[in-house]
Amino acid sequence: MPFTLVHPAIIFPLSRCYFCFPGLVLGSMSSDFIYYLSGKPADGGHTVFQSEWLNLPLCLLFYAIYLTVLKTPLWANLPQRFSHKLPETRPLPYWKWLMIFLFSTWIGMLSHIFLDNFTHSTGYFVQIFPFLQKEIYIPIYKWLQYVGSAMGLIAIGTYLRIMARRYPHPQIRTVRQKQRFWMMVLLLSNLAFICWNIISPVALKQTGILIIRSIDCLCIVLCLIGFFESKRYS
Repeated sequence: MPFTLVHPAIIFPLSRCYFCFPGLVLGSMSSDFIYYLSGKPADGGHTVFQSEWLNLPLCLLFYAIYLTVLKTPLWANLPQRFSHKLPETRPLPYWKWLMIFLFSTWIGMLSHIFLDNFTHSTGYFVQIFPFLQKEIYIPIYKWLQYVGSAMGLIAIGTYLRIMARRYPHPQIRTVRQKQRFWMMVLLLSNLAFICWNIISPVALKQTGILIIRSIDCLCIVLCLIGFFESKRYS
């Protein structure tokens, strides 16, 4: 799949198993973290028995940021039809939670690498199955990327909708307040994106870099606004 944020769709069937679901989600995206830290496509993060030294600590770091900065304001400002709040569960001993979390992130990372081997020109399955290299306007492995992304977005939206019905989030913000939050996020992230490209311009044809920069700006702005918003709920 070309879009990092749709990779978690493949691990939804494991959400009821004895895994840490946030670990699965972060792990399924972790192979691409190096892109966003570099601000451009970069090597690394996509091997099974070497990348964990980079990916797993990053998953821990980003999960800590999510818990302390993003979790409360993000779910509070999502549209009510997609926002849910899971019931509290009995906490595990820290060492046990850490082992489950790290194992879950590794499983998620494997799912990312598995998918990429079907959807990239250098992928293992693309190399051994020549029909994936055949073209119908574009190579079939590219079709798998785009169709997989669309299906992943639909799956994520459906999952959030089901969870919102099952565990509805308390309505603590009005629709107008939520709209104001997301308008501010979009405005500031677009401003940051424009400034970045003025300081370090890239050609329009370098879509990979532009997409990575736009997601970087969105995440940074979300964290900054989330930091100040989270104080409101503390």
